[in-house]
Amino acid sequence: MGNLAQEQLAALIANVVSQVMQGQSATPKSHFLAKGVRAAPSDLASKDARIVNAFAKRGFKVTLMDRANPDAPYA
Repeated sequence: MGNLAQEQLAALIANVVSQVMQGQSATPKSHFLAKGVRAAPSDLASKDARIVNAFAKRGFKVTLMDRANPDAPYA
């Protein structure tokens, strides 16, 4: 590729940025929710299961709070 004029370089950069932006989704990833946005209960349940499994693999028994009823005793 030879030397590009400033206008050609600007057009090339704009084209690449446009293509990259079209490939991105507008919705955030489930594990990166905006502050104040609550995750769906199914997402929280799967997150809890991953936490318990990770600790169990390392030999720890973990008891988590029931998210549906925070006043309930730990099971």
